[in-house]
Amino acid sequence: MPPIRPLTEADLAAALALSAAAGWNQTLDDWRLFLRDGRAFGIEADGVLAASAAVLPFGPEVAWVSMVLTLPDHRGRGYATALTAHALRALAASGHRAVLDATPLGQPVYGKLGFTPFWTFRRWRLETRSGSVPGVRPLRPSDWPEVLSLDAAANGIPRERLLRALAARLPQAARVAVAGAHIEGFALARDGRLAPQIGPVVARDGRAAQRLIAAALAALPTGESVVIDLADAQTELAAWLAGRGATPQRPFTRMALGTAPLPGDPALIVAPIGPEFG
Repeated sequence: MPPIRPLTEADLAAALALSAAAGWNQTLDDWRLFLRDGRAFGIEADGVLAASAAVLPFGPEVAWVSMVLTLPDHRGRGYATALTAHALRALAASGHRAVLDATPLGQPVYGKLGFTPFWTFRRWRLETRSGSVPGVRPLRPSDWPEVLSLDAAANGIPRERLLRALAARLPQAARVAVAGAHIEGFALARDGRLAPQIGPVVARDGRAAQRLIAAALAALPTGESVVIDLADAQTELAAWLAGRGATPQRPFTRMALGTAPLPGDPALIVAPIGPEFG
């Protein structure tokens, strides 16, 4: 087994090639976030970065595990297993509980490692449409305290650095739903290698969530293909997306090490950021 080493800025191009080989949507900016706020590990083989894993802490208690990747012609050598074990040891040493979003193939693997499934979501692909949406306006700098409070209520972890970084990627699509003087929900979006992605979307009810998604779609160029990871519990929104021509793609399961409940209130989570960030 080749040695596991930390990834650095010098590895960004190779890391992007690794996620692109898997058909994933990450950009260099996504990989930079792992190096800025977390840690990424890799295995080199045959002169290339052959496999990776990353961890992203959110506060002192929870950390995301993601970007577990192996180049197609290097699979079957145990690299992903070794990197996952390495990541989990690093989190155990720092006292963080590991959380991740698993594909159907990954779910039984993580289950054997002690991960428990909690809730599910699915990626949808659809096209943007122009139009105005009442009750929704652009995110303002003064909105951040209320937005962060709502996100903390939904996810139970501090994500300010990540959310602010994402909001800067496609600021024209950052929206808040308002009722009187209060924010009922928010939506962010970011660019992707293959398509822009809307998320997170956090809202107190389905009506606000629908308006937020519609407003984010309208803020992007008309006719552009975008993706959103919608919680499976949002059945009315799924029907609404399907009515707009959206097509469901691959499913994911949110899992955490151990059986203790996840922090936060998942009923407020309409769409996660994506499986790499939670």
